[in-house]
Amino acid sequence: MISIINTEELINIIYSNLNKFLEVRLMLSNSLFATHFIFAKSRNYFYDEGIDGEERKVSKIEFLDNYNNCNWIADQII
Repeated sequence: MISIINTEELINIIYSNLNKFLEVRLMLSNSLFATHFIFAKSRNYFYDEGIDGEERKVSKIEFLDNYNNCNWIADQII
């Protein structure tokens, strides 16, 4: 079963899986998604690579600002 989570729930998953890669999908509409690959070494910041291939170093606050009121699906934790 696919679980849809909000951005704050995603951040909790990221921080509970430090030093692991997460493959998640940002829900753009009912049938459109944008895949992100996320990696965190600490709770200070994490790396987010979106569909544009650009890897960004972001803080929790920046990520919440960029993806406020968004929903996600976590596909893999490696």
